[in-house]
Amino acid sequence: MTDHRASVLIVGAGAAGLTCALQCAEFTDVTVISKGVGPDGATAYAQGGIAAASLPSDSIDQHIEDTLKAGAGLNDIEAVIRIISQAPQCVTWLSQQGVPFVKAKEDQWALGLEGGHQHPRVVHVADRTGWAISQTLRDQVNAPPKIQFLEGYMALDLIVQDQRCVGIDILTPDHTLQPWATGAVVLATGGFSAAYLHATHDHKASGDGLAMALRAGCALMDLEFNQFHPTCLYCPGQPPLLLSEALRGEGARLRLPNGEYFMKQFDADQELAPRDRVARAIDSEMKRCGLNHVLLDISHQPAEKIQARFPHLYKRCLERGFDMTQEPLPVVPAAHYSCGGVHVDSNGQTEIFNLYAVGETACTGLHGANRLASNSLLECIVTGMEVARQIQVVGFEAGTLEAVPQRFALSLSSMGSIEQHWHKLQSIMWNSVGIVRSDARLISAMEGIQVELERIPAVDKSSYLNSIEWAEYLNVLSVAAESVRSAYFRRESRGLHYTVECPQLNPMLNGQHTLIRQDWDQPRYTDKA
Repeated sequence: MTDHRASVLIVGAGAAGLTCALQCAEFTDVTVISKGVGPDGATAYAQGGIAAASLPSDSIDQHIEDTLKAGAGLNDIEAVIRIISQAPQCVTWLSQQGVPFVKAKEDQWALGLEGGHQHPRVVHVADRTGWAISQTLRDQVNAPPKIQFLEGYMALDLIVQDQRCVGIDILTPDHTLQPWATGAVVLATGGFSAAYLHATHDHKASGDGLAMALRAGCALMDLEFNQFHPTCLYCPGQPPLLLSEALRGEGARLRLPNGEYFMKQFDADQELAPRDRVARAIDSEMKRCGLNHVLLDISHQPAEKIQARFPHLYKRCLERGFDMTQEPLPVVPAAHYSCGGVHVDSNGQTEIFNLYAVGETACTGLHGANRLASNSLLECIVTGMEVARQIQVVGFEAGTLEAVPQRFALSLSSMGSIEQHWHKLQSIMWNSVGIVRSDARLISAMEGIQVELERIPAVDKSSYLNSIEWAEYLNVLSVAAESVRSAYFRRESRGLHYTVECPQLNPMLNGQHTLIRQDWDQPRYTDKA
């Protein structure tokens, strides 16, 4: 029998998980676990802000229209309407928690313009919005007495009985296994951008929640739609630095080293086109000209304006030898966001009772085939609140895990350097499952990942991995495998998924999502409903 129990246990401490925790704490005890220490999740790296229509010339309907346009015929319209309609209230709630959003005047937020938006509507905290939200919510979570916050604890696997989640196995900081009895489990672990060699941040977004849900029998949806942010600072040998979409919203232009501005050749909206088009344009020009980067130039704007709007980015770029007020910045696209995730209903419920998914871990249908800029933090807040309400309605009483068997720690030290394995997977994904794909490369990727999967000893009910690093690698490897299978299966190009064999969008696949389960030979197209 286990001594560890929680009415609601939330895995992950980003915006979605912390919002859900705060809402659940109003009616029950809550435990939040985070494998990292401090605000190191994806939320903290989000620079832009939260999209919310608030100008007289703007409207929720126009925000919905922009979201649907970016999603390329794959959005769940009901999810889009439900989530976008709550944007103004979410901004108000975050402000009430203490997030210091910038104001243009007393009764009006300062609004940024980003790609794919008809109007300025991005509420922000200069260029560190995610950091401000993360810090504020963590402060609030540490205040209510009903929330237990455990850092350095990693969820390994879900305990499921009769299609009901009754517990979860957790790896403690001293590498021991703790089975927890739970009433409800919320997966808020982010995406799997760490599968790629070049990503916009160095947080280990290793798909932990997706992998656990997959092993437990849940379906994953639309894993082929991986968003590559167009502008990551090209600075080999140093940690990644995302250059916010808001730079282009404030007038930054993309050009080649010879001075040529090239976006007008690819899209009428030029630098403010949706991210998939901008990333593909950069990729095309780099390949055409044999370049390892292009240039992003905002130096024509007044220096004081740049420093006031982007104080953090200005400082970070200076530390790396670049003054954005005086010179263009070298940029490349990098893996950024997973539009796919665990298949959930409109309440965030998975196919396993008492198991929920929120934020980037879930595939709600909001983003479709491509995420509109600054809709992600909004989705985190909305889904965190919605899942809390559903838990209160459905119930959350933790049972008892009887006769928990002793399990031995499985060490993979004989496998060699974990870094070598990570590098191999990331190279496979970057070279073969990137911005532009082909059947030959996807087949090669599947074969390479399969070799890696077969090399890892089986982890069964009598053992557990006693290393966070190896557990992360096993998770990201399994999710990457399903992502490649999904990409090979979708016979069209749509949004973030572009394949040379099928370069056009197939209207017959409008609204058709890619579902995959661990025991299926291949994915299947299916309506979201």
